[in-house]
Amino acid sequence: MYQLARVPVLALLLCAVPGCEAPPAPPEAPLDRVAGALLDLFPEIDLLCLGEQHGSVEDAQLREALVRHPTFVERVDVVVVEFINPLHQAVVDRLVRGGEVVSRDELRPAWLDAGLGAYWDLPHYEAFLRSVAEVNRDLATDRKIPVVGLAMPIPWSTIDNPEALLAYLDRQRHYADRVGELVLDPGLRGVAVFGAGHCERRGMGFPALLETEQRQRVAAVVPLPSASRSKAQRLGIALGDDPSFLPIAGTSRSDLPAGDLLFEGHAVAEWKLGEIVDGLFDAGAAPPTILPPDEASLEGETRLELDRRTELLSTARALEGDGASPSSQRMNPTSDHE
Repeated sequence: MYQLARVPVLALLLCAVPGCEAPPAPPEAPLDRVAGALLDLFPEIDLLCLGEQHGSVEDAQLREALVRHPTFVERVDVVVVEFINPLHQAVVDRLVRGGEVVSRDELRPAWLDAGLGAYWDLPHYEAFLRSVAEVNRDLATDRKIPVVGLAMPIPWSTIDNPEALLAYLDRQRHYADRVGELVLDPGLRGVAVFGAGHCERRGMGFPALLETEQRQRVAAVVPLPSASRSKAQRLGIALGDDPSFLPIAGTSRSDLPAGDLLFEGHAVAEWKLGEIVDGLFDAGAAPPTILPPDEASLEGETRLELDRRTELLSTARALEGDGASPSSQRMNPTSDHE
């Protein structure tokens, strides 16, 4: 690692004679270019809502490139995530801001208690926390970037009936309120990591519930599904083989019909692409890697407890009434779109 870092300096020293030209800098990796483009959206925005497909390796790699990018620490004050239950914020803070050695076993309840626990148990969500912690090690205490959990703060150890969950079903409203309190109202700059549907400007996305002034300070960027690349190209969206960021807001693409490009429900609503997102992340032409939950790691008591929670949530939604209203965020909790 150190040898590679010294090579350009040595080349410059050897070229300190008239007529000698320094070698060109190595080309920037495609994902680093995407990360740089996303961070360049600041300071015109205050919040980047970076959507993902749960289990996507490519989306996880983009997040890794984002936090490792040189401008990340200059432009971002806070990260908020869907996959951490805030009741476990203290243990996350010990790792991310405190720089302590925190084991996976200590961290695991933070994401297992966040809903979709089987997905959040995949290694790249834990890896994201550890990457931010590593970046923070070189920062002054007052500049360390927190990762704050925004999942519903359900105290699962005390929940034994579906009625107790009725106050925790409106995730869309909860996300909008907490993003306002933690990022937008204090005037901070943040990155939000959520399922793609939660980042959208209409439908089930929390930006739809923000005040107009706040909504204008949010950029919604979601992944372009690999299966939709041919549809995007038929709409005139040029795609290359490498990962890329495709701006939508302020471009002619914003007037394109969304159709079922991102989600089949958009075709019914007849929305335009610019009404839903500000940008798309195209992972490139290579086949995507979507990891399923690791059922082997969820055996025994953990599996039984997650099944118990799923049953309680399903019953609570049935008690509440129509389980299909996008305005109140009562959607299938395992939907890829979330």
